[in-house]
Amino acid sequence: MSEITSILLEPSKVLEYLGARGIPEPHCQIYMDRTVYSWTMGSYGGDPEELVAELHREFPQVLLRAGDVPWVEDLVKLLTDRKEMIATAESCTGGLIGAILTEIPGSSRVYWGGCITYSNEAKIQLLGIPQSVLMEKGAVSRETVTFMAEQARKMGNTQWAIGVSGIAGPTGGTVEKPVGTVYIALARTRGHTRVEKFLFKGTRHEIRIKTAFVSILLLESAVKDFDIDIERLNAYI
Repeated sequence: MSEITSILLEPSKVLEYLGARGIPEPHCQIYMDRTVYSWTMGSYGGDPEELVAELHREFPQVLLRAGDVPWVEDLVKLLTDRKEMIATAESCTGGLIGAILTEIPGSSRVYWGGCITYSNEAKIQLLGIPQSVLMEKGAVSRETVTFMAEQARKMGNTQWAIGVSGIAGPTGGTVEKPVGTVYIALARTRGHTRVEKFLFKGTRHEIRIKTAFVSILLLESAVKDFDIDIERLNAYI
């Protein structure tokens, strides 16, 4: 059986791309973290690796992989093997990152826990973020998510931590920070804290889901030491 895995891609977009190239329509299996497209023996005789390479010309590389790849489960297993843990500090996602991680059996060995600091008051009282930072830079800012991630890592004494804050909409956006603006910070014990800015498209639900999974993708890229083309990813999703 030939299989490919997509992450955060609407199945219709992948199927449209395949159909335009005369590739037989695959069977789709939708999981929490991915969609797996599969062809039974004889229905498609191509090489999945070559097909994925072709798909990468259209879609961001990190979002398409050859085979059935349970990538979140694989990440949890890798962190378990390395005896490393992660903490989270979530605002706009409201606990979704923690929920995704804890869907995986055995995740208690890698997920320390997290803070859902939705309001500014929670960010100040639970994470100790200076009020001056929130007043001057805003809750949705590079500076705020840096504090969130670094404080979460210190609280849990973990090797990794994620901090996220954004505007999921449908209201709350401004000219400077429109709906879909999200900052994600990844803190670590060794090395600098990585912060990325995104402008996600979609409904409130879609923006929150994208934020959660992209946060975990950033973690995966750091743990496995591979690069993500942020500019292309940002432009696409």
